[in-house]
This record gives sequence, C-alpha cells and structure tokens, in this order.
Amino acid sequence: MIVPFALALDEEWGLGLMTQYDIIQNADRDGHVVQFVNSITTGRSLTDEIGFYVELWSAASKNEGHQLTLDGGFTYSPQENTQLDIGLNTGLTDHADDLNPFIGISQRF
Repeated sequence: MIVPFALALDEEWGLGLMTQYDIIQNADRDGHVVQFVNSITTGRSLTDEIGFYVELWSAASKNEGHQLTLDGGFTYSPQENTQLDIGLNTGLTDHADDLNPFIGISQRF
C-alpha cells in the first residue's frame, strides 16, 4: 500500500512525501516480512525541461535492518509525458548500499 502526497511550494519548488508498506522476502529467503518505507523529496525546475531533486529515503523491517539514503539527481523532460532521470543514492546506514548510481526513463500513457 502506498500513500503519496505532493505539494507545489511555489512556481519552481515542489515537495513530495510518501509512506508505503511492502511484504518482502526476508534476508534468509525462507519467509516474508513487512517493510515500512518513507521518503521526503524536494525539487526545483531549472528550465522548462530540466529539474533537480534531493530526497531522504528510509526502509525498515523487523530483523532486516534499517536503510537510510540521501539521494539526488536531475530530470530531463524532452516531451510532456516522457522523463529521463540520472542520479545517485548514498547510503547513510550500514544496511543501505554505499553508493547506487542510476539512470531511468518514465513514460506516461
């Protein structure tokens, strides 16, 4: 279950909050646990097509450890319904990956 919330702070800055419950496979791969995920994101348009964001992301579950990351990246929207992303997630806890670079594409239909 995911509960997102987004708010325009002004014409250029936005704020996003999200809370989520997942059922995931445990670390031993012999059962499942409930994982609680939260994030808070703020971003800003730099041009009509380019923006950037920073995010604090957290995931916790019983006996699986707490993951906390500080993330950031850039977005590029060449068309109204297409967005390209590039960024870096940086682990702040032992259970989070130290560095996780990524690229992605989103298409709204």
